[in-house]
Amino acid sequence: MIQERERKQAKQKIAIVEEKLQKKDHQVAEILNQLDELKKEKQDELLNMRIEYDAKLLSLRKQNQKTAQQKGQANAANHEIFRKKWQHMKAESEREISALKRTITDLQKKIDMQGMSTKRRKF
Repeated sequence: MIQERERKQAKQKIAIVEEKLQKKDHQVAEILNQLDELKKEKQDELLNMRIEYDAKLLSLRKQNQKTAQQKGQANAANHEIFRKKWQHMKAESEREISALKRTITDLQKKIDMQGMSTKRRKF
């Protein structure tokens, strides 16, 4: 009888331990599931962050290109302004040069005329 009691108690203890073991196994399985879910969430977060990063990088590159184009256009506009100013100054200097050449020619003619008139008087 004592042995049967001890056997029953041992079986009960084994049953209790097996039940606790099953609960622990269940808890471990739940924790592993939670861990898998967390891993998936973190991967999704990383993917979203990567997408945002790429989008921002693309936006910055586009802005950089626009800025470079605007600078190029500004430089081209400045170049055009200075080219027009240079052309205007060149045309003005050419007008002055031709006016001075006409003046020189007129003065030479006057000198020649005066020279002829003085030659006539001497004769």
